[in-house]
Amino acid sequence: MTLLGKLSWDAIPFDQPIVMGTVIVLAIGIVSILGLVTYREWWPYLWSEWITSVDHKRVGVMSCWISCFTVPATSSIGTFGSDSDQTATVR
Repeated sequence: MTLLGKLSWDAIPFDQPIVMGTVIVLAIGIVSILGLVTYREWWPYLWSEWITSVDHKRVGVMSCWISCFTVPATSSIGTFGSDSDQTATVR
């Protein structure tokens, strides 16, 4: 069974505890934040004042917050699955 095109369930590293632990912690964090926003009923304010804002200052603040999460995540992508005997040499 394929997930998306040629991607299958074999591509998910279920045997690597660090990766799967990270996925579980991230999932719990995302669900917790969404639950808090829903419980406090902040969705109307967030939608009308922040998410759909055209104010350049708010767009800049949202960009900074998103980069705080995406830059560390994307900088570690190359480290997963690399072997310890493969070292890059700079000349």
